[in-house]
This record gives sequence, structure tokens and C-alpha cells, in this order.
Amino acid sequence: MHRFLCATLLSLMPGLAFAGPLDLSHEIRDKGIQATQSRLAALNAPTGEEAFALAGLRFLGAVEQALQLRWQVGLEADWSELPILRLPIPPNPEAREIRGQDITTLIAGITTGMDEARAALDQVGNRDFGLEIDLADLWFDINANGQRDPGEAIADVAVEALGLWGMAPEAGQIVIRFDGSDSAWLTAYTHLISGTATVFQAYDPGPATDRILQSTRDMHALWGTPRPPMPGI
Repeated sequence: MHRFLCATLLSLMPGLAFAGPLDLSHEIRDKGIQATQSRLAALNAPTGEEAFALAGLRFLGAVEQALQLRWQVGLEADWSELPILRLPIPPNPEAREIRGQDITTLIAGITTGMDEARAALDQVGNRDFGLEIDLADLWFDINANGQRDPGEAIADVAVEALGLWGMAPEAGQIVIRFDGSDSAWLTAYTHLISGTATVFQAYDPGPATDRILQSTRDMHALWGTPRPPMPGI
């Protein structure tokens, strides 16, 4: 999972048009992943730096969309083989009931996001670049309200991957630099995530999820209100 965070950090390479090495990092801090990704995607002839940044943001964007869907339905972290399902998210007191289609959509979104990240990496080619990212700038808009709220910093979501238990990095405290040698690794990691998601897609979990949910509702209907005491529960 340490390299998962590296993939996250790889995303944010400032292009040559930026005046400072952390300008793109600060753009994400101020505007978020999706807005910055959209701006880069609209460039007609991106530099190697901009193409690499777009790849990383598409990677992060797929993670963000999965976290948003999980938040909407209150799907808490578990020990799934898919890393994105293991990431902690803030609670949602008004979560709607999960449906089987939500799981199908989540996994399909991850696969699509990895494909789009690799398409951007293809534009990088053999061009070299340098990447400086302030860890404190990175965040996921988990509740999709366009604002950075408590629990949405990457240090909160990827605390285990970063090894930052109980630590909240301040601006400028952890600045990481990556270069072109990491492009091949990010390509490989997107294949790993896609491969894992494809395993889930081989047997669509949506219908099975619906059956489990309906069985749970039926059991609660049999129990009635209040629920009868059950030994060991």
C-alpha cells in the first residue's frame, strides 16, 4: 500500500507553464481533483509533465468516485482484496440503502478510471519530468460537496499506506519529488488494480448483493420489533 500512495502522489506534476514547482499541487488543494483533471484534459498539446499529471489525477479520480459512492450508501472499510474498499471514510448519518447495482457501478468505475489513466500515460512516452507534491495539499471530496471537510485529507484516507497514524502533515512538512522513472510503475499498478477489479466482475456481485439484502430484510421482518434476544449476539 506504500506504492498506492506513491501512485496518488505521482498524479500531480506541474507543467512547464507553471511558475512554481508546487503550483499544480496547490491547484488541487484549492480546486480539488476533478476540476484540475478537467483543465488538464482540455489541453490540446500537453507536455510530458501535464500528461503525467492527468494520468495521476485520473487514477485519483477513480478512487474519489469510489469513495463518494461508498459514502452515499454508508459502505464502511473492510478487508477486501480491492484496496479501494479498505480505505476509511467519514460516516454518513443520512446514507441511503445500498443496492446491488451500486457495487457493480463502483467496480466498473474503477476499471474505467485505470484505463483512462493508462491512456494519459501513453502520452508521456519517454519524456522525463520532475514532480514535487506537498502531501498536505491532497484530498478526496468524499461527500461531493466541493469543499474540503474533516476526514477527507489523503493522510486521513490512506493513513495505513502512509504510516501516518495520529499525524496530520502541515503545509510544506512532507514534499515528495517523483520523476519519469515512476511512469512505468504507475502503469503497472493500474493494471494490478484493473486485474483485481476484473476478478470481481467475472461474477457480477450485484445480484448476489441484492439477494443478501433482501434476506436480511426478511429476517428482520420475522424477528419483528423489538428484535428477540439471540444467544451469543
